[in-house]
Amino acid sequence: MSHSSRLLTIGALTAVGLSVLVMGALPRSLAQPPTRFLLARQVDQFPPNPLDVLPDAVLPQLPLREVQRQVEGLNQQAIERLQSGAAGKAFELWNQSLRLSRQLGPVAETKALARVGEIAWQRSNTQQVRYISQRLQQIQAGDIAAPAPSPTALSPTPLSESLLAELAVAYQVIRAPELALSVYNQALKRQLADPVVRFRLFNRIAQTHLDWFDYTKAAQVYQDLLSQAQAQNNPVNQMAYAYQLAYVYEQAKQPPGAIAALETLVSTYAKTPEPLLLADFQTRLAAQYQLNQQVALAETTYQAAYRTAIAQQQTGFAGDALRQLAAFYRQQQRFDAAIQVYDFLTTFEQESALNPYNAMDAYDRLGQIWLDQREKPQAIAAFQQGLVLAQSLNYREQYFRDRLAQISGKTDTPTAVPESATPESAAPESTKPQPVDAVTAPD
Repeated sequence: MSHSSRLLTIGALTAVGLSVLVMGALPRSLAQPPTRFLLARQVDQFPPNPLDVLPDAVLPQLPLREVQRQVEGLNQQAIERLQSGAAGKAFELWNQSLRLSRQLGPVAETKALARVGEIAWQRSNTQQVRYISQRLQQIQAGDIAAPAPSPTALSPTPLSESLLAELAVAYQVIRAPELALSVYNQALKRQLADPVVRFRLFNRIAQTHLDWFDYTKAAQVYQDLLSQAQAQNNPVNQMAYAYQLAYVYEQAKQPPGAIAALETLVSTYAKTPEPLLLADFQTRLAAQYQLNQQVALAETTYQAAYRTAIAQQQTGFAGDALRQLAAFYRQQQRFDAAIQVYDFLTTFEQESALNPYNAMDAYDRLGQIWLDQREKPQAIAAFQQGLVLAQSLNYREQYFRDRLAQISGKTDTPTAVPESATPESAAPESTKPQPVDAVTAPD
């Protein structure tokens, strides 16, 4: 071979080598490695973000099932490497699977990014979290065309509702609330006429604020919606938004705001044909009056909640209202009234509510009040009745025995109230704020 021919050959090989670095694979006319190696192997030189890939038109478009199989295989390898302590290699494999997952379409890729992103966040791998955040923002901006998904991939229309939902979830798991909010706002612009979808989006916006303890912004979302519903004279929407707003203010421990929302909720809900949750709402309202030092309103509202529950034969709600009313009287040092309510509860819980555990607790509270009043005979009688129930339930027996021994002077060791007993300051479970999705979305 002449010297000039050798130079031409070297130049051609150099050009091919450069094409490998730039394009990520040899032209098909020069090489055809097995498909599994071609898909799994990536270019040696990456852009700053290893999840960014250069246009690669020569990669074969495999059936969806084959791509999924390879992605799952890489994911399993990464998990095994992570469990063995090789975190760096694990994330290299995950990045490889994430690049490959582009061929499954944007929704599948976003789900994969969220899965790896959560692991990266838990491992405090801030660089990997940044890579994933950057790729998610590219998808949100519409950069989902390179490389093109497989013809057999079941991918939705770019930036479809399902894609936006998955993007928001992904941002949440990598703790990027502002980016999640940007997705919700982007979706809102496309849902100007559908009130149900808008309610869900606004609810997610408020919930995102709540997750980051930004009660002010969460409350503002629901307050704006409630004002709109009131202006439109829409009682269904008023109840839904007032319910959510009350929950926010209860979480924020802001009684004035909770009271305003609960008053709206109670007055509107009472007009519905079957207000089955009215007693519960009234008990919550009474608790907020109590926190806000509106003593008279607290007392009458607890009593109203009990009457409502009895009228609807809701013994659970009735017992909740009575327990909180008794605790309220005790807090106000109205011991005679507290004794009267607790004494009634000892019978009511056993005969009407069929809840011997609450009856046992009522005897305990009753004994404590009598003991505070230095009325030992009455205290002993109450604790003895509590012990009888404890023995029948095989629960808290030693507690009541210790109480009785302490009163009789057989022990000087003070007996702590067990963790199982309901604290006086705590609302019963059914009267605590309900989950934010407990009310049907507005019409």
